[in-house]
Amino acid sequence: MSLTFENIVREVQNLLSDKGGTSKRTIERFVNMAQRDIAGKHDWPNLLVRDFVSLVAPYTTGTVSTSTTTVTGVGTTFTSGMEGRKFAKDYNSPWYEIATFTSSTVIVLADDYAETDLSGATYVIYEDRVSMPANCEGILGIWLHDTSRRIQLDDRTESQLPFWGPNAEWGGYVRQADKPYQFAVVENDSTGALQIQLGPYAPDSAYRLEVIYRKDVVDGTMGLLDRLAQPLINLAYAYCAPRDHQDQAQRMEAWAIRKIEEAWAANRRTTETFRVGQMTSVDITDPAPFYVNYRSLEGQ
Repeated sequence: MSLTFENIVREVQNLLSDKGGTSKRTIERFVNMAQRDIAGKHDWPNLLVRDFVSLVAPYTTGTVSTSTTTVTGVGTTFTSGMEGRKFAKDYNSPWYEIATFTSSTVIVLADDYAETDLSGATYVIYEDRVSMPANCEGILGIWLHDTSRRIQLDDRTESQLPFWGPNAEWGGYVRQADKPYQFAVVENDSTGALQIQLGPYAPDSAYRLEVIYRKDVVDGTMGLLDRLAQPLINLAYAYCAPRDHQDQAQRMEAWAIRKIEEAWAANRRTTETFRVGQMTSVDITDPAPFYVNYRSLEGQ
């Protein structure tokens, strides 16, 4: 069966045609729901992507003075790309988000600078919270590339990243810049893209992050394997079947779940050794032969 959105909707319509009928819009909604449920059950190989995200080096050029939310620089070259990054006296001090770029010598903070005002002082602008590609639904692994090796980042929760200062559990400051070796998924950015927080250090250079992730399934399009077409039809039918046909719906849902697990068993190894473009295949379940694990950096 050709796995297109219209074909799936039509098949569900046919199953419902002698049961009072259901509007096409309703069926489309349940097909989208069923597809997302199936996509989220496993890391299907056709939904996996390897991509790269660039980090930025800290910026410390010139000196600055502060007054309420305004930061005025001397010898600085501020840019619009600094909006959203963190401004601080140093890494061991509270940070303030940069809200607006005004000129190469003036930026505006999101909140009043509550510390002792700076005057002709050194400072740092850094970025340790990074947005993932727009279609990233879930992260399987992240590796930091420096000049000589790839470092596997440890996946943490927000509360597990060690930060210091007020609200140190989260939102505190990083104390220093170095190679980050941990990350935590945090709230989405203003565009809706998934974000990660790096730690326990702010990046000290413009590294690249290699990200293996599961891409989002877009409503109204099909992103599943062809062998999942019939399970998808059955599951969508089960979701929107009339109440007086719930016994049949439950049987069809149970069959669909069994076939989904059979499809995963047949494709699991493909996921573990998937390729993106011409890049060398990587066993996702055991990246150690290809990468330096973050634990090897602890204590360095």
